[in-house]
Amino acid sequence: MKSFSLDNPNSAELLQHVVGRRVRNSPGSPTHGRMDLGRGRLHRAKGDSLDIPDDNEKSLSSASSASPLGGSPKYNRSVASSLYVAVKDFKGRPRRDELEFCSGSRLIVTDAAENDWWRGKCNGQVGFFPASCVLKVNPGEKVMQLKNTVTLNDLQLFAGQVVIQLGDERDGAVPVRLGKREISCPARHLRELWST
Repeated sequence: MKSFSLDNPNSAELLQHVVGRRVRNSPGSPTHGRMDLGRGRLHRAKGDSLDIPDDNEKSLSSASSASPLGGSPKYNRSVASSLYVAVKDFKGRPRRDELEFCSGSRLIVTDAAENDWWRGKCNGQVGFFPASCVLKVNPGEKVMQLKNTVTLNDLQLFAGQVVIQLGDERDGAVPVRLGKREISCPARHLRELWST
């Protein structure tokens, strides 16, 4: 594995050597602060790095997608687990390369370098969306939706709201996650949308 620090001023030369084409990143250009590799762009932030497998490495990330380096799979540099669920509807604007999805949709996040807007795939489309519209789904977790409105202690959950089931049903209730908050919810109020 070859690793390149995107903070290194020599990165453009090193990447040019590895990918075999010119890398543009001049201070006067509108793309300064990004490493333009032709078809795709590597958005960079302080401390970012890019790992490129050696020829003898055959295994790719399970979250492979189109590469910013060309047509080969992308090595996901900023998202450890890239499976997310939409917790609210989002109607993007196609001219701005934004996705459109409904609550409960499955998304694969391909770039989470920015705090507010991420890039990902949903329903065969690729584009940007607000990070606040999704929740991470870990292996073994189930995506659930409330059948009806229910009040649990001081928290009201609404019909159609998406939650993540964390464990098995016990005494008629299941542990669920809403963002960072975990609560126990009666199983009779939930239906499974999909699982990992």
